[in-house]
Amino acid sequence: MSYVFAKNRDIERIIYMEFDLDGYQFHPRYNLNQPYIQVSSVKIYKQDMIENLVNNRFASQFNRLAGIILRFIETDDDETSDSDCMLLLDDIERLRRALELNYKKYLENRAYIQYIHDLTILDNELRQKLAYMNQIKQEEYESTHRRSR
Repeated sequence: MSYVFAKNRDIERIIYMEFDLDGYQFHPRYNLNQPYIQVSSVKIYKQDMIENLVNNRFASQFNRLAGIILRFIETDDDETSDSDCMLLLDDIERLRRALELNYKKYLENRAYIQYIHDLTILDNELRQKLAYMNQIKQEEYESTHRRSR
């Protein structure tokens, strides 16, 4: 059975809803020491709440990945490898697809475009770092394998 609680200043009532309404469904995480009601899933129908929840969820994923990428870009070339860079590029692509498939219909167009723009910037920075690393390796290879006359 699906239902929604509605509260006007002094009146609380339960409004029964149909299952095919468009809303955002998620599975909450619990701290078992808290004395709250535990549910397996929650579906939100109010657009403002959906936008705030989705924006917070995506922002936390984006900020985590951006921090990792910025630390990777700032490290010395000796400590980094091509495979690390490729893994980060895959993570960017995975986050971009999650944004397009799961979050696009819930975010405002302005926020969606901003996230795509920020992901593109991170992708470009990583590709520049990868190109720089490959150029350094190529120069080292050429300097060690030159033919003597």
